[in-house]
Amino acid sequence: MAGLATHVCDRASPAWNDTCSCCNSSAPLAADALHMVRPPTDPDYPWTGMFLGIWCGSIWYWCCDQEIVQRTLCAKDERTARLGSLGAALLKTTPMFMMVVPGVVCRVLYPGLLEREGTDMAYPILVTHVLPDGLVGLVVAAMLSALMSTLASVFNSSSTLFTMDIWRDIYPVSGKSKSVHALSHRSLYLLSAEALCCTG
Repeated sequence: MAGLATHVCDRASPAWNDTCSCCNSSAPLAADALHMVRPPTDPDYPWTGMFLGIWCGSIWYWCCDQEIVQRTLCAKDERTARLGSLGAALLKTTPMFMMVVPGVVCRVLYPGLLEREGTDMAYPILVTHVLPDGLVGLVVAAMLSALMSTLASVFNSSSTLFTMDIWRDIYPVSGKSKSVHALSHRSLYLLSAEALCCTG
């Protein structure tokens, strides 16, 4: 998707070429920086890995990972689950604009600062230097909300895996038993405490 968007921008918009030229003048780009199809000997993005290996990781993540699958299994009916999956697939077409374009813009506007801070800081640099104070707080709140949602999903899936796949095999009980729900809550508290200890 990113390669297709880059190709379309390159053919249809002179402004994209101007942006690339500006990037090269501020900090020279590698010769293959805007190419998605690279030789199989490329150390970063060989075409064999991009077109063959990435399918394994994608199928595992979207079809087998508990953190993702549980959201589909919690849908109220099959139609809702399908619509949710299609909606997620539609959102996956936006990373080109959410991740690549801000990096290019930051490289043009703040080349020296980006070189000092590192490329991973491109988005925070744009947020703190371009947006007004009120919007900075709103963007930070949105990022923290997304982080909290991700952590909640990880903790919930970990608790479910421990309770249903490990504990019930050792101590078989009814799926509707109150002890199972209590154990699920306790394991969630334990995982949260362990996460806090590890980060501390």
